[in-house]
Amino acid sequence: MIYNEYIRAIQTGQRNAGKMERLGVEHILRVAKKFEFDETEAERVLNLIHLFKHTKGKWKGKTFNLLPHQAFFIAYLFGIKNRHGFRQIREAMICMSKKGGKSEIGGMIGTIFTFFDGENTVEGYVVANKTEQAKFAWDSAKGICKQLARDYPDFEADLKIYDTKMEHRIYQPSTGNFLKTLPYESNTLDGVNPHFALIDEFHEYPDTTVPDNLTSGMILREQPLLLYTTTRGFHPYGPLSQKEEYYENVLTGKVEDNTIFPMIYALDDDNNWTNKNFWIQFAPGVDDGLPSYDAIEAAQKKAIDEGGETLAATKVKTFNIWQRSKEEFVDPDAWEGGSEAIDELSLYGRECFAAFDLGRNDDLTALGYLFPPSVPGERFKFIMRTFMPLDMVSRRSTEHRVSYSQWINEGLVIPTPGNVTDTAAITDKILADSQKFKIKTIFADMAFAVEIINSLSAIGLPVEAFPQRYGTMNAPVLKVQSLVNSGQLQHGGNKVLDWMCVNVTLKKNTGGQVMMDKSDRISGKGTDQKKGRKKIDGMVVLAMCVSGWLDSINDEENSIYNTAERSDGFLTL
Repeated sequence: MIYNEYIRAIQTGQRNAGKMERLGVEHILRVAKKFEFDETEAERVLNLIHLFKHTKGKWKGKTFNLLPHQAFFIAYLFGIKNRHGFRQIREAMICMSKKGGKSEIGGMIGTIFTFFDGENTVEGYVVANKTEQAKFAWDSAKGICKQLARDYPDFEADLKIYDTKMEHRIYQPSTGNFLKTLPYESNTLDGVNPHFALIDEFHEYPDTTVPDNLTSGMILREQPLLLYTTTRGFHPYGPLSQKEEYYENVLTGKVEDNTIFPMIYALDDDNNWTNKNFWIQFAPGVDDGLPSYDAIEAAQKKAIDEGGETLAATKVKTFNIWQRSKEEFVDPDAWEGGSEAIDELSLYGRECFAAFDLGRNDDLTALGYLFPPSVPGERFKFIMRTFMPLDMVSRRSTEHRVSYSQWINEGLVIPTPGNVTDTAAITDKILADSQKFKIKTIFADMAFAVEIINSLSAIGLPVEAFPQRYGTMNAPVLKVQSLVNSGQLQHGGNKVLDWMCVNVTLKKNTGGQVMMDKSDRISGKGTDQKKGRKKIDGMVVLAMCVSGWLDSINDEENSIYNTAERSDGFLTL
């Protein structure tokens, strides 16, 4: 069988598969062994697909002949059964480069779940950020159904297709089954009861609201499926990245989950994007022309020639490589080099420079501590505390396109009660930290922070107002760049700070001075306005901490004890 050939090619190394592809195969074979692989059901579905025909492109009208990796995915998706005889897999993902057949596979699976699964009152949904995007897979299903209607009159007699500006729905009156598009903004998600749902291009989603609602709606179904079809994108700390991280934990045995089936096709080493020998890792059908080597090579040449946004977009779409949509503030590899975990206990009693940037009264607050080297060869160490009003977590997650709830669970964000910034909780945390660390200075932006500044001053902590402007930020921002790019900064791999670092860009004044800015800032009439999705608070706090350290160095250098007036260890008056 064709899918067994694919498995053998993976297991023997004959196929130059990427790590995540190999792990995906190994995982699903373990699940199949633990439960039951119904070969008869797998063959039923594969034979059914042989009745389908391509709906567009050069293969339009020709019978579907699945490629080995496609046959494998479909066979094990449908073939693994639990002890009740129902499908074991409830969530699956195909993540690969563009033009690899994702929409066609999604359309096939949606058609089978909706009309050939022995179910009545099936609700099937194709969901995307925009209806136009959702229509790609839905159009594939529509084309399959129209072709089946032409070939099989009985099927045609029980089929209605609605394809208007207001509605895209394939409907079977005798069963009540349907497959329809559902835009992300739809207000009906809470009432759905899906048997099948396809989420297309998940990298564009701001949060997990859609899959969460669809999954909760499936609870009464006996064998539903939530299917993701996607490429990577320009948001390497968003919901898709977090989903990939969870999948990798499952595939590597750190977490047990026998209900998922992710197949992620990506380069093991992004630097191999120019080497044809590795293209099969992100484009599993390339040996069969899906897409062709020539098409990939042409896209690559154009990207290299044009550079800039074309290069970044091509790496994402054609090579399935995570990208950032702007010029990097620091070298990504150098930043990654500072991810080694920091033992906070080892910092007790050490001198440090602190700063905090208080968000508006219902937003994120960042607090940081910079520890200069205490011995030659040691790196600067930076630790960050992040606070978020608990009642604002859901809203800010949607706006900022990250999962604050997950970061809270991981201990990276400290939730505070209510829906406004809890200045007392932040003050208490600074006070508690002052008992552990020797804080030399605490810099704070005056905006929104007068109350905390006054409270800290009243208890004797060395807090100072720090205006964030070009004159004060230029030197510390450039020093942050230097420390990171030279490998002298250890930040512990804090995911929140990683995300904020990605969001930083620089802006310059007419004098050439720089300060940090959000990479999604837009201009209004004469004033800068913010889209509000990207936060850089932690990086600003890092720069403020560096400023405190720079000031201390300048103070030491300017001390009378370090001038020519000092002679033989005595102060000359």
